[in-house]
Amino acid sequence: MKREYYIVMAILALALVLRLLYIAEISAKSPFFEHLVVDAETYHQSALEILHKAPPKEFTHQAFFQPPLYPYFLAAVYRVFSVSLLAPRIIQAILGALSCGLIFLIARKFFSLQVAVLSGFAAALYRSFIFFDGELLTVSLGTFLGLLGLYASVLALSEEYVDSRKKYGLIIGGGLSFGLFAITIPNILLFGGFLAGYILLRKSLRNRKLLLTCFLAGFLLPIAVTTTRNYKVSGQFVLISHNGGLNFYLGNNLRSEETTKVRPGRKWLEITHMPALETGRQDMTETEKSRHFFKKSFSYIFSHPFHYTSAQGKKTIRFFNKVEIPRNADFYYLKSFSVVLSYDCVTYLLVCPLALLGFYMFFKERRHLIILYAYFLLYFLSVLGFFVTGRYRIPAIPIMIIFACAAIPDLVRIRADRKVLAKYLLILAALFTFVSFDWFGDYVPPQDNPENFISIGRAYCAKGDLRRALACQTAALAIDPENAEIHFEIGTILRRMGDSQKARQAFQTACKLSPRDFAPYLALAALSEERGDYHGAIRYYAAAAQTGLLDNPTWYAVLVQLGRNHFHVRNYGESEQAFRAAMQIYPDNPDGLLCLGILYASTKRFNEAISVFKRVISLHPNSEEAHEGLLLTYIKKRDSSAVRALIKNAKSKGIPLDQQLLKEAQKLLGERAAR
Repeated sequence: MKREYYIVMAILALALVLRLLYIAEISAKSPFFEHLVVDAETYHQSALEILHKAPPKEFTHQAFFQPPLYPYFLAAVYRVFSVSLLAPRIIQAILGALSCGLIFLIARKFFSLQVAVLSGFAAALYRSFIFFDGELLTVSLGTFLGLLGLYASVLALSEEYVDSRKKYGLIIGGGLSFGLFAITIPNILLFGGFLAGYILLRKSLRNRKLLLTCFLAGFLLPIAVTTTRNYKVSGQFVLISHNGGLNFYLGNNLRSEETTKVRPGRKWLEITHMPALETGRQDMTETEKSRHFFKKSFSYIFSHPFHYTSAQGKKTIRFFNKVEIPRNADFYYLKSFSVVLSYDCVTYLLVCPLALLGFYMFFKERRHLIILYAYFLLYFLSVLGFFVTGRYRIPAIPIMIIFACAAIPDLVRIRADRKVLAKYLLILAALFTFVSFDWFGDYVPPQDNPENFISIGRAYCAKGDLRRALACQTAALAIDPENAEIHFEIGTILRRMGDSQKARQAFQTACKLSPRDFAPYLALAALSEERGDYHGAIRYYAAAAQTGLLDNPTWYAVLVQLGRNHFHVRNYGESEQAFRAAMQIYPDNPDGLLCLGILYASTKRFNEAISVFKRVISLHPNSEEAHEGLLLTYIKKRDSSAVRALIKNAKSKGIPLDQQLLKEAQKLLGERAAR
């Protein structure tokens, strides 16, 4: 036992050092360390909103869109260590190192010490583990929770604790870990169900009904809390999150090859708005949208069984292929910022063929290894049900590493039996060829992938390095000149650099290439406003609205700006119509209310203006804009007593008022006094 302790410590030390070195490298070299993209940015923003107790709508008024544990994990880290993008990465490095130790312990329960040692050190060196431990994504936390639950459950079900109460604590802990895993990465739900059935049906277990109860208590607790919360805020049953329907549709439709590669932008909005566009209902809840996506997917499956079967075959090949298919970021591009990842020591190309051989070699011992087989197989099937990326297969890799490392000593052991050895080596060679061949051209060299240049251009733009940002977007344009997104990015940079004319040309090109993308229209509207072309701004805002892809916050902002531009050209009827439409979306938003109040005051509808400004003050008692709008209305109405009372009230509250308005107010009060 002492020797095994030192081995575990060595594995933990190696794993932690490599991960910390990698984090140090990317913090110094990679622009993506501070500039988060796609899901990482979403998790980070959600964590900040949780931390500041100002949760977004998805955390208050509807069921969770994504599994909730990881944003709360980030928020907890930010609470303890302050808001730093370094702190969660260091915590994940520790979790990643502990995962390597757990891989050793799990391997030791099923195989020899030699296999366990190989497994632990292989996990410590496995470069995709190192990479994802440095990303603000669910993978690191989820993998750790899955391994912790697996080890605790295996320990509880072993003969070691036959007559001990420890086994009940362990099985509760194992179930709780899997439950937390489920509200981080729901794919583990299938294995949770299997393990419950395994406990119930394994007749050799003493008190198996009590064990099952303990396991289910731990497993279902986090899920039940999440489900209850979802029902309480939305009034609908949502087990964990409502993004399941969307993700299921992305991987199960006639154009799944295309939809699984879609990034945030116009195409993504076209997909997410599909339920509303197809049903004609703009008031659909997120749960209803999820059900709509599930319905579309199952309709496709039943109406196109051969296409679906072919697609499932392709997914299977992709799961076992060496290519790390990107979802959030391109592994092959980002590894160029790291020396640690540049060494191809332990990679999927090495692990996968050996793991598949190991699955075959030890199948005769499947009764003893059934939990490991089930963990891998059910997780694989859960990924297959949706779509495959390098990130989504990570939680299954620990089991593959264990079987790969178990195959190596077995090959050495049978070396004297040349026929058997030759058979296994032939199988291994075939598997290596299968895994190493890029069957569907998924690998794109980093220098040929425009998304890499787009992402790094955005990173430089966020840092204020506009010249580098422009150079990156220009490089992306050279690869894909018909990409509207790149033209839009170039226009954004040129606008920040002060070149409005070239920026306008870039935005106009983006509009021509992608007429249904509202972002370039909004940018052109803003440029028109800057030069006082309010009619042009109205035209571009209207074009953005006609895309039908505006979400509520954007649509609200467009309506407010549309109303302001109509006001500037004295189209008061159209202006009021736009402001009232905005109020239907967010009735209590002060921006639209203030605009409406100013419109009423300007058109001498004083009572309506006073009502609106007072409403804003009731919602935001210290609003300077509302007090100034109300004061202006009273001045225009020549209501000196109301002016005097308002000024006195504002002074008592310490609310500063515009000096020009105060002069006009004093003038009015002076005139009244003279009379």
